[in-house]
Amino acid sequence: MPTLRITPVLAIALMVVLAVVSLAGYKTYDYVQHDPAFCINCHIMDEAYDKWSDSVHSEITCHDCHIPKLSSNIKQLYVYLTDPPEKPRHRPELENSICVRCHNSEPGAVSDDEKGNGHWQAVMAEAGHREHVGKQKIQCIRCHSTSLHQFEPPEKICQECHKHTTLEESVMDQHCTSCHQFRAVEREHLRPQRQDCLECHRWLQVSAEIFPDDGEHGSMHWECSECHKPHSKPLMGRADCLQCHESQLEESPLHGPEAHAECTSCHQPHGWQVNPETSCMMCHGNRAEHADGIACNVCHQ
Repeated sequence: MPTLRITPVLAIALMVVLAVVSLAGYKTYDYVQHDPAFCINCHIMDEAYDKWSDSVHSEITCHDCHIPKLSSNIKQLYVYLTDPPEKPRHRPELENSICVRCHNSEPGAVSDDEKGNGHWQAVMAEAGHREHVGKQKIQCIRCHSTSLHQFEPPEKICQECHKHTTLEESVMDQHCTSCHQFRAVEREHLRPQRQDCLECHRWLQVSAEIFPDDGEHGSMHWECSECHKPHSKPLMGRADCLQCHESQLEESPLHGPEAHAECTSCHQPHGWQVNPETSCMMCHGNRAEHADGIACNVCHQ
């Protein structure tokens, strides 16, 4: 029986064929598994591909996030060969574990430069994500994937869960994170503190209020939320003041006249102590000379 003699030329030829086949197999596998262009071989993926291309995740491949099982691949292949759909029939669900593979960092694990490099966000380094993802176990896609490959949360996404804390939009038309510092490191900054309010309101005048820096002249010594309820009633009226000051109202006859009914007519918000030389003269300017410079409260106590 003749035997096959492997000559050097045949050996080289076989090695070349094996290399070509292996390379072709690898290229095919890499194209199918790692190249997003493979997905648009099916026309119904055009919209998903276009939106992915313009998204913040455009530098990662489809299978970095969507990790299909072999059984799922076979099922999809069968469906598309036997009954091609006109649009996707299912919406892929992503567990938090997929997102955390890239967005996984504890507080202090990254520098500010790394955290803000524009390519990734250290989720667990932020108080808002630790509360919602870590503690509440909310799925990432609930906020970050409300529409196809649009990862920026919609402006009203917070109200999907926090319906009872909707802002009074006629007065405070702000995004929730303007006050609730979602990306802060410390958890206490998720609930605005007095200093957080003052950072904006020292420069954002609503009416005639002032913001004294010292602790004198009746300035506030408590949190702004003791009086102001930004989710329901940001601006206060006389009834709000009387919840604490009803006894003082009864003690002073000057609170009796109808013209003195509104507290802020005399008491400038956040300063509160009446300055007769300015407060009284706003209404009683025609009486400025009758007491020869004596302060109003010397006689009108």
